[in-house]
Amino acid sequence: QDKVVAYAAKGKRLTGGTFYLNYPSVGATETLMMAASLADGVTVLLNAAKAMLIRFSFFLHFSLSNQLHGFYLTTNQMVFTCSLLILTTLQEPEVSDLAEFLTACGARVHGAGTSIVTIKGVSKLHGTEFTIIPDRIEAGTFMVAASITCSKLSMSPVIPRHLTSVIDKLSASGCTITQTGRCSLE
Repeated sequence: QDKVVAYAAKGKRLTGGTFYLNYPSVGATETLMMAASLADGVTVLLNAAKAMLIRFSFFLHFSLSNQLHGFYLTTNQMVFTCSLLILTTLQEPEVSDLAEFLTACGARVHGAGTSIVTIKGVSKLHGTEFTIIPDRIEAGTFMVAASITCSKLSMSPVIPRHLTSVIDKLSASGCTITQTGRCSLE
């Protein structure tokens, strides 16, 4: 139930297909990407784990009374909206990193980081040199441990933009977190 079982007849290869993931699972997305890389044909993953694009908008409202309610100025006549800032936050950077690795090995992966990933199977992959991204879950765990024990911690290598959620929450709780280099935090 809710599982994908894939097998090929003896001496045959897997065949590409279209898969809709009920939940955008990192593990399912990555497993299907790896299998599809060597499958015959094209595989399409729908509702794949992805990077999330967050759009912050600035709302400008005009009214006769110009009353301020919360963050917005209310209006009875007209509303003007203009985009102020677009910020990309990587929700699941491991999926894009795996796609980069597979591509470096000769795979043909397109759309990683979006909800639709397309993989055209190849007959074989080749070796490559590749540096994987630092583990953000492990880094976040150490950061929380340092917070709980009121300890100072220096971490490198890390990718600070992959840790924005943890940094924001720990900062809000009173922790001081400083980026001391391109790939280091303290």
